[in-house]
Amino acid sequence: NILYVRGLWAQQLGDEKAAARCFWEAIRKSPTHRRASYQLGLALQNIAPTAAAAFSERGARVTAADIDAAKLETAAAAVGTTPVVCNVADRDQVETMFATAAAAHGPIDLVCANAGIGRNKALMTTTPANLDLLFDINLRGPLWTAQASHAHVRATGHRGRNLFPASENSLSLPDAVRDMKLGAYAATKHALLILAEWLREEWAGEEITPALLFPGPVYTEPFRDAVASGRFGEGIDPARKAAIES
Repeated sequence: NILYVRGLWAQQLGDEKAAARCFWEAIRKSPTHRRASYQLGLALQNIAPTAAAAFSERGARVTAADIDAAKLETAAAAVGTTPVVCNVADRDQVETMFATAAAAHGPIDLVCANAGIGRNKALMTTTPANLDLLFDINLRGPLWTAQASHAHVRATGHRGRNLFPASENSLSLPDAVRDMKLGAYAATKHALLILAEWLREEWAGEEITPALLFPGPVYTEPFRDAVASGRFGEGIDPARKAAIES
C-alpha cells in the first residue's frame, strides 16, 4: 500500500500530520489494514497527546480528570487545564468533579467520558474482582457521569453534550481480536451501547444529548506500555500479534 509507505516516510522526516493523513487514507482504502491503524494511533498521539490538549489549543476552557494525581498534574500544567483527581467508579467523586469544573469555568458544554480499561483474560478464568473492575470503570463510570451531567444541565439550563467511548466490540466480535480474550471487556462495551440508547430515550426533549464513539484499538499509555513490555495480546496467535505490533 503506497499510502502506508508514504506515511512511514513522513514519520521518518518528522512530519506527524502528513503521516497521520497518509495512514488515514490507507485505512479508508483498506479498512482491515492493521499496521496502518496502529501507526495512525502513534501519529495522532504525537500530534495531540490528549483530548484536553486538543480542546485547549482551540480556545476551550478545559477541566481534565484522572485517577493518577501525579500524571494529571503534569498533563494539566503542560496544556493549561484545571486538574481534578477523580475515580469515575465513585459516584461522589464524579459529582465533585462536575462541581469543581463548573466553579472554575461556568456551564459545561461537552463532557468526554474517556476513562476505560481492558483485560486480556478468558471468560472461564475471569474472577468477580476482574469483572467488578471492568464494569466499575467502563459502565458505572459513564452512568455516574451521565447522572452528574444531567443534574448540571437541569440546574443551569445550559445545553450539554456527552461523549462516551464505546468500541468496535460494542457491535460485534471483530476478527482482529478473536484470540485476545476480551470477552468481559466486550461485555462492558456492549452494555455501554444500550446504556446510551436508554439515555437518549430518557433525555428526549431535554437540553442534553448522548453520543458514542466506536474506535478500534486506541494507542493509550497503558496500551503502549503493554506492547513495550510484551504483555499485549498474551495468548494471541504469534503471527497476528506481530502484524498488530509492527
